[in-house]
Parts: sequence; structure tokens; C-alpha cells
Amino acid sequence: MTNKWSIFSFLFLAFISVGYVQAQSPESNMEVLKISPKIVLGNMISYSFQIQNNNDKPVDAVKWTVKFYDNFGELIDTKEDSFNAASKEESIPAGGSKSMLKFCKYKGATTVKFTFTKSHLAE
Repeated sequence: MTNKWSIFSFLFLAFISVGYVQAQSPESNMEVLKISPKIVLGNMISYSFQIQNNNDKPVDAVKWTVKFYDNFGELIDTKEDSFNAASKEESIPAGGSKSMLKFCKYKGATTVKFTFTKSHLAE
């Protein structure tokens, strides 16, 4: 019985999710609503997030910088990333949001911080 609980506890702790939401960027008028990193065996393997379009027009492209930190607040890595809609249907509507999933592998990373750098309004 103790062995089963040990295995359950290990699996529960291995899949624990932590995160940090960065404030809205005034330059792009975009906002991160939720970030959910997935950490397995001390490695951040992915993070899902939801971005909100606070513009009065659809957004068809967004660029951002992501910083990965450990529990001590020390920077592990920085990565630039983007979203580019392939069609009008994939654009983020005015006042709407879009969920995304990104894969990564950072040992010791527990926190993700977003900074939006640019957005493009659809025509």
C-alpha cells in the first residue's frame, strides 16, 4: 500500500503546473490571460497560454519574447516567438482570445514571463 502511494505522489509531483502571467503590453494592446507550464522530472517540457486581443480590429500576427526562470528567479533562457495567421479565419478577433501550446525543454525552469513586442492588425 505504501509503495502505491509513493508512486502516485511521484507522478502527481512530476506533472505539477506553475506559471506567471505578465501584464499587458501597451505597445501591442495584447494580454496574456493564462500561462500553464508543464514540468516533468525537473524539465519544463511545454507551456500553454491564452492571449487576449484588446484591439478594436482583428490581429493576424503577434510577436513576443518569452523568458524562462527557475525558483530562485534566475534567468535560464530567453526565446522570441510569434503567431502568424494563415487566413482571416485564424486571426484573433477584436476582443477575442486564442489558446496556444508551445513545446520546449528547459531543465530547472518553473516560471514563464511574456513580453509582447509587436502585433499586426488585420485589414
